[in-house]
Amino acid sequence: AAELELCCHCGTPLKLHPEGKAVRIPRLYQIEQVTTKRADRITSDDEERQRLGYELITTYEFPKENGVVKVAKAQVSCAGQPLLELSYAPATQISRVNLGWRRRENKNDMGFPIHPTNGQWGGEKDLRGDAADDDGPEVGFVKITPYVQDRKNALLVRFLGDWQPTQLVSVKSAIKRGIEVAFQLDGSEIAAELMPNEEFATALLLYESAEGGAGALSRLVENASSLHAVAKTALEICHWSWDGEMPALEAQLVNADPECEAGCYRCLLGYHNQRDHDLIDRQQPELKQWLLDLARCELVGQGGVDGRSTILERLKDLAGSGLEKLWLDTLYNHGHHLPDNAQQEVPGH
Repeated sequence: AAELELCCHCGTPLKLHPEGKAVRIPRLYQIEQVTTKRADRITSDDEERQRLGYELITTYEFPKENGVVKVAKAQVSCAGQPLLELSYAPATQISRVNLGWRRRENKNDMGFPIHPTNGQWGGEKDLRGDAADDDGPEVGFVKITPYVQDRKNALLVRFLGDWQPTQLVSVKSAIKRGIEVAFQLDGSEIAAELMPNEEFATALLLYESAEGGAGALSRLVENASSLHAVAKTALEICHWSWDGEMPALEAQLVNADPECEAGCYRCLLGYHNQRDHDLIDRQQPELKQWLLDLARCELVGQGGVDGRSTILERLKDLAGSGLEKLWLDTLYNHGHHLPDNAQQEVPGH
């Protein structure tokens, strides 16, 4: 139970926090199958849905093997100054939760009405008016918070330094576009989400949202040249150019498209980030300098998860008898999964 009160990535206690770092979501229900029907005309309700939109949040959990998080990590620095911490893992569990209408009055009122017997979605009026009668067998609408879940290759980019969440909106768009162009990917193949949310953002979660990612994210944590290519491409996408060698200071960049002010559909603006258009600014000095630093960065402290031999030695150190060590050696030599832990006490047994 104690483990459930801690963040699976950083170990921070998951207590309700006044700054929104943690939130309790009621009545979670995983949606695995849906049925739709074609409509010849949309109604005013559909238009309202498109206009308002949903409040979505994304969560992630890196995979574990033998009780150890299976993640490759690297630190990124430029001229001795730390820029980023990278954490990459294949088959990361990505969950997308739909909390409700974005403009609902009560933010604590999460979820949507659904009929438990036929699975048909309803509205608030159904939730109020279709309660089951005391004398009848009919079941009324109930409210659930739907979510979907899948496993994707994912890269967590944790920003080091003094950043404002609003500034990271531009960084997110620049990095996503840089990856797409540098690795020749379609816009739907890579997803980018500020974590834990846009209001309190400190990190960026990138994951392969469709087949065909071509291992782009793993290459970013393996060698600095891939980071250099993404940063250089992002600068060019943002209409910045330079003569000769790449400059070290953002003030030395040349504006290749003066007609584009904060952004345009040829650089950082697009259909997928329409809600961010008011915050995106390609001329942000912090963004330009950060991309320049990333274009000449170094990867330091690169490393992955402990190998099987390291896990074996850890378990043997915890073993209480020679028989346990012999059993562990047998598992190891035959290629079987090793235990998650040793000498674990089970209450009541």
